Amino acid sequence: MQLQRKRAIDPAIGRRLAEIRIHRSCSEQVLADELGVHKSTIGKWENGHTRLSTSWLPQIARALACTLADLLAPPGSPIPPARGPLPAACRGVNPGRPKRTTKRKRVPRSHDHQP
Repeated sequence: MQLQRKRAIDPAIGRRLAEIRIHRSCSEQVLADELGVHKSTIGKWENGHTRLSTSWLPQIARALACTLADLLAPPGSPIPPARGPLPAACRGVNPGRPKRTTKRKRVPRSHDHQP
């Protein structure tokens, strides 16, 4: 029973991490760069697929300009204002994927050619 409780906290912390990161307009890539990890690691932490070691919490809190208590609060709790400087790439940046500004050229395929 105790093991299930430990596992239940991982997705909760991950969801809270995602809430704060998105609220701060910080992409997974920017946070990953700040922490020195791969972008997929952030996604795995946020989705609860990989256990987030407590040793990462202070670094994550610094990168997102929040406290450890903010990170450990239940998902859906109010997100306080930033408590320090955010990474420059987070300020005013849409965390979504950049929109394509030009159309892709269609590459003809061999079966497209009619004799």
